[in-house]
Amino acid sequence: MSKKKSIYINIVFVFLFLFSFTSAQGQVRTGSAFLKMLPGARVQSMATAMTGGLDEVHSIYANPGAAGFIREWHWSAAYSKWIADVYNASFVFGKRIRNPLSNQTRFVLGILYQGMPEFDSSDHAVENATANDVVVSLSIGQSLSKLSKNIALGLNVKYLKSTLDSYNASTIIFDTGLLARTPKFSLGNSLLKFGIISAGAAITQMGSDLKFDRVGTPLPQTWRVGLSFYAGTHNGLQIQVSGDYHNVKDEDGEFGVGAELTWGNRFSINSGYNFNSNLMSKISFGGTIRLDDVITSEHTILPGRNNALKFELATIDEGEFFSRTYRGGIGHLPIGPEYFEFINPATDDTVKQANAVLKWESSRDPDLYDNIQYTLLMDRDITKLENLITAYDNDTDEFFSALSSSRSSLLKMQTVESDSFQVNNLVTGHYYWVVFAQDLDNHIRFAEKNNLRIAHFYVPCPDIEIKNIEFEHSPWITEDDYHGEIKITISNNGGLLAENFSIVLHDSSISPYRTLNAKKDKPGKKLILLETIEQLKPGEIQTFQTPWHTSHLGAHLFEAAADIEHKLVESDESNNQKDTIFYTIPKGTFSTDDTANVSVISLVTLDLPVISEVCFDKNSADVKFEYLHKIAIDPPVATIAYRLTKYRDLSISIQGFSDPSSDETNVELANRRAYAIRDSMIQLGVYENQIKILPGQVLPKLNKAVNPEDMKWVLEERRYAKISTDLANQPILFDLIRHKDTEQVICPLIFKSDVTCAVTNAEVSIYCSQNTVQDSVSIENLKDRLKIKDEHYWKIKKHELDSCLNKNIKYHLTVIDRLGREFQTYDQFTYLTESQIYRQHRIIIPLKFFETDPTHSFLFKRIFDEVNQKLSGPMKSLKFTAHACAIGFEEVNKTLSKNRAERFKQEFTNYCKFSHSGILDQILKNLDPAQGFGESKPLAIDRLNGERVLLGDNNTALGRKLNRRIEVELNSINND
Repeated sequence: MSKKKSIYINIVFVFLFLFSFTSAQGQVRTGSAFLKMLPGARVQSMATAMTGGLDEVHSIYANPGAAGFIREWHWSAAYSKWIADVYNASFVFGKRIRNPLSNQTRFVLGILYQGMPEFDSSDHAVENATANDVVVSLSIGQSLSKLSKNIALGLNVKYLKSTLDSYNASTIIFDTGLLARTPKFSLGNSLLKFGIISAGAAITQMGSDLKFDRVGTPLPQTWRVGLSFYAGTHNGLQIQVSGDYHNVKDEDGEFGVGAELTWGNRFSINSGYNFNSNLMSKISFGGTIRLDDVITSEHTILPGRNNALKFELATIDEGEFFSRTYRGGIGHLPIGPEYFEFINPATDDTVKQANAVLKWESSRDPDLYDNIQYTLLMDRDITKLENLITAYDNDTDEFFSALSSSRSSLLKMQTVESDSFQVNNLVTGHYYWVVFAQDLDNHIRFAEKNNLRIAHFYVPCPDIEIKNIEFEHSPWITEDDYHGEIKITISNNGGLLAENFSIVLHDSSISPYRTLNAKKDKPGKKLILLETIEQLKPGEIQTFQTPWHTSHLGAHLFEAAADIEHKLVESDESNNQKDTIFYTIPKGTFSTDDTANVSVISLVTLDLPVISEVCFDKNSADVKFEYLHKIAIDPPVATIAYRLTKYRDLSISIQGFSDPSSDETNVELANRRAYAIRDSMIQLGVYENQIKILPGQVLPKLNKAVNPEDMKWVLEERRYAKISTDLANQPILFDLIRHKDTEQVICPLIFKSDVTCAVTNAEVSIYCSQNTVQDSVSIENLKDRLKIKDEHYWKIKKHELDSCLNKNIKYHLTVIDRLGREFQTYDQFTYLTESQIYRQHRIIIPLKFFETDPTHSFLFKRIFDEVNQKLSGPMKSLKFTAHACAIGFEEVNKTLSKNRAERFKQEFTNYCKFSHSGILDQILKNLDPAQGFGESKPLAIDRLNGERVLLGDNNTALGRKLNRRIEVELNSINND
């Protein structure tokens, strides 16, 4: 077999192994064997026994918990030539990143790649095939400092993309692990002074299956546990022995051990043994060379100051089938103390006592056997410390030389093992301090904060300050002299305790507008607060409060002073005094009656006539709407029909008329008009035998001259039908109809106010409420903005009236002055009531056209009964008025109505004289002169709110018949 063909066979065999998915029994097995191979030459040389390993950045792929112990930063790259020309490469970069949750969080970014050259897998039947795997990972490691800084938890998130010729698949993978170590402990041996034990556990390759075509391939989920033992000295001999056990899902577990021997952190040799390896040799070898700034100049670019450069190599001997593999790597890493920050005092802070604890974060040296100590430098001259830092930036040797020469001149130079130090007996002034960490190789790291390596604090004197004088005004408008609370806030801005000093507060009236009490005391300076303060600690703030009583309304000057006896020694006494101007609050009264009438029900009753003549349109026998249906008044035809249904023994006669002046010469039309009224009544329930139809008539043609403007109305009233009955039945069928008009008049609630303000008001309003009713009324156009003295009105909305009547409502006055202060009177109550007045009763007596006598004689008795009853009740005024419709000339109608009024007054007086002479004098005593108004006052109801309800419309025949009337008016004496 040729050598070239042998190589191809080996390649095909390897990738059949890497991408094998099924067993002989058809069970799906794990794939992606690339994930089982850990990167890094040192890891490989120790048989991958690094689950419990420390100080190896590639260990994160065995145990993500290792990320919690990596150095402040670290990068490493590795390359492997593996079996059958398969190669892989890796690059990882880790860094400590401070964040709000922790200053010890480590992040590691990595990329792994495995590939192979093209190969012929089909004896030239198809094109050559390729295959590769790519993994991009992000690791997060965190020491569990609240539990122990020697325990770390880690997580890997990896993205895998795998390609085999034209097939590819990808997935997200998760690893998690825990790593714990002991602190460095003594072994009591001069060669191997210290020991460390570390242990770890992890689960890796968790994620969804890879799916190239239709069958998913499970990831090689792996459980790992490991233990490592370290022993040695920092610059001498160091050894590491590690053991690992890991188990891949659906496979047998594997056990490996590894060892490393190092001298002085310079050279290392490694070896490992894998008990379960079958393809390659069970034994692996490797070595490391580390170059650092201890053996090279600290100013070289590589490795650089406080840094090291590592070169690694690992190999596995050939087995029975494969040739030897190699893995090489390079890494760059820090070897000095890690970054740390000042903690306390904060930069530019004020230390308010003579003793101060200086504290900083703990640093860490990443070399396992190295030690750190801290040196504190403090002085009141910042220049000395700046010169030392400049010397360090130039050269380490120069720094130590300058440090030695400055030892006697610095205020404090102290070497400590811990991360804090207390300085005592501080005096007032500025202090500057520096702290640096130093390891056994004299690597230096200065504490920093916001890129500053010199911290500063200040020790002050006691400093009493009147910080503020506040007026917390009372929100209530009253008549007393209390205005609110005056508050004084003082603080000790210094660093020493202030003891046994006093504060005082004086009140002086500047411009009184009014004196509340009758005493009329003179304005002047008045002591309203005197307090002795026993202790006021540095930084402490105290507030004192006193009520403010004054009878002088207006502006007041308040003056506060502290330590007027000068018992304290302060650096600044100018802030011991403060003054301010406050204004008194509004004072006065606001009220209304305990009971208030806010609604008046006005009742007007009219006794309206039943019009027995029904008018029709020209050549029509249709009964008009207003005779059958209520519009403003009860319809006459429907009213008569109702009475006939109530009194079945009564009957009526109906006779129709037609008007030749309207071109109606057919008597049949007159008959149809009578029948139309009859039919309408029958539909309303009247029996047919209660109605008699008289023969219709054609009226004589109109001969006398009629005003052409009135001709239309005159002709309309000649086209009619007349309803009549026996004289005995007239009081029943044609009795007057009682019409009621109820009007609700809302009366305003009247409030009286007398309030004086020290500051002009911006808004004044009345607020009223009762359960769901809430309303406010703004008071505008006050003449004097310093005085609120007048009567003010609140009118309840009509839709809210029912919920307020016969109930107590709450009210108060609200004032907002130009300073934005809001005040109000205490809530008071008033009981809201409603009254009713019987304002007027009117009896409407219809008259025939151009006649003065009533249409029905029974009306005199009806009128008398009403007058007699009402005059003994609320109605005390009696008046007769006469009116005319709009037909005819206005002057004629006015004269006619006057005659009607006088004629009716005389007839009614005669009726009373002969029938009821005993009360005639009382009637005449209350009787006003009769009046005639002509056509100027059509029948209407005039309401108190100015509205007029028209009942007699001159544009209709029914309205004109109502307007030809006598009115008997009975009025209440309170009626305007």
